[in-house]
Amino acid sequence: MIVGDLLELDGLGIRAAWTTPELLRRTVAGVTSTDLQDPARYLQPGEAVLTGLVWWNAEDASAALRFATSLRSAGVAALLAGEGTHGTVPEALAAACRTHRIPLLSVPASTSFRAVTDRIYLRLWGDLQASSHGAAAVPEGVRRELAALLQGDTPPQRLLDLAAARLGLPDCSIATAGGRVLARTGTADAGEDGDTAWAVPIGARGGSPYEGWLLRPHERPAAAAATVLQGLADLLGPAAARAAAAGPQVADRITWIRADLGERPPAGGGFDLVTAQYLHVPAAARPALFAGLAAAVAPGGTLLITGHHPRDLAGGGGPRLLPEMLFTPEEAAAALDPADWRVRTAQTRPRPAEDRAGRPVTVHDAVVVAVRRTSAPASPSAPAAPTAPAAPTGEEAAR
Repeated sequence: MIVGDLLELDGLGIRAAWTTPELLRRTVAGVTSTDLQDPARYLQPGEAVLTGLVWWNAEDASAALRFATSLRSAGVAALLAGEGTHGTVPEALAAACRTHRIPLLSVPASTSFRAVTDRIYLRLWGDLQASSHGAAAVPEGVRRELAALLQGDTPPQRLLDLAAARLGLPDCSIATAGGRVLARTGTADAGEDGDTAWAVPIGARGGSPYEGWLLRPHERPAAAAATVLQGLADLLGPAAARAAAAGPQVADRITWIRADLGERPPAGGGFDLVTAQYLHVPAAARPALFAGLAAAVAPGGTLLITGHHPRDLAGGGGPRLLPEMLFTPEEAAAALDPADWRVRTAQTRPRPAEDRAGRPVTVHDAVVVAVRRTSAPASPSAPAAPTAPAAPTGEEAAR
């Protein structure tokens, strides 16, 4: 992909603010978004840089030149400036880009940076696949189906389900490099995450060993299956790239709702993670409350419940709550139907705290982590299977 290709991405309305025919032939190796005044340390050579111009101040005559100098030192391929903040691309920025010979493109206010990022990565991965020889042993029909899903915000579980159904893959999981399982096929077991020696990286790896996605077969794959898994990992690259690029935009995608969960539980069956942190109600109201939270979890999703344990009532460091408002992990887990749920954890976990006099004490939490089954268990004796929970945020959140 070259800079000139950015002007031809249908529906985005990207225009040239300043460039030359020679600069339009520069190779684009990636894309990143920033509104830092000096982002050089976070950029890679050959990247196209998206900026909303939040950093620009008309009263600071040197701001544009400092920003362009930072981009030049990083060796970026091009700058795409959004018109949403100031209504237009400042002439001072065009002059600074002319000085450092950085092609400057404008992005209309009606075009989201998410759309630009997605289209660039899809084009980059399309170019990669076109130049690949034998690495991706995936039939063309399956490629087209996956490519269509990758155009939108398709969850990893749906992508993996389609690939497994079409390709006859061995049981496998999509997981983050840090170990959080995003999707899985087959019946999970103690080896669900697979041996890292068999894992296939999905897309480009980040700067940290805990960044990026992995495709992990649950057992050592045969040679033919390994080739197909490699091909699938190549095709899923845009989804991993989209997740990595979405970090700065996550806050804009969160909807905050203040509500009484007893009267307004989350919408049923739509969330990959539902978590309740220290949410204590009278015992009579607790079954309905937890049932509402559990009903909001999508198949394959995770329910995480954490609460104060009743054993701390006599220790001086526990919460100032009525005894009937506390619960044990066993009580919370017992409310989940084994036909619908795999309970991964039902434990009492200690943590350091202070009592009311400020002295250090150890208190205990009731912790339950359960995964909603995507299908009925194979048999009543099938063992409970682990999955990696996502970290909770806030007092009660549903994602």
